[in-house]
Amino acid sequence: MSRDEARFRLKVTNQSDQPVFLAGINYDSGPVLHPVFLEQWRPKKGWEIVAPCMDMAPSHVIKLNPRGAMNLDLVLKLPLSAICRVRTVLFESKFRFRLEYFDNEKQARVYIDKLPSRTHEVKVKPRLAISETFEIPPSPKQ
Repeated sequence: MSRDEARFRLKVTNQSDQPVFLAGINYDSGPVLHPVFLEQWRPKKGWEIVAPCMDMAPSHVIKLNPRGAMNLDLVLKLPLSAICRVRTVLFESKFRFRLEYFDNEKQARVYIDKLPSRTHEVKVKPRLAISETFEIPPSPKQ
């Protein structure tokens, strides 16, 4: 990690007795969960999304069986890409990951199909999995 790039390795495990369904993209190399939100604690605003910035919704529903797991390698570089430039991000303070999931494939598909518009009310609310909070200390003063 540096002050303009952070790499994260995240393991997502279904610890329930039922399959869960997540948004993602099926690549030839295998499925990738998307979006996995990185949130930063802002004292006056609470938890705010840092990444990803999405201009397109994910195209697939990924089934994660009971006790199944997926590993994710995420890289975040500053400054953020063009669609994210309005977000102020510093790699310091408290962070957490948030992942949305569903009890069945139909709920996940309805949600994904409404994602691009965000102007239409989404009637299917996802369940949330939230990581433990982790902290990146401020850079030493020079």
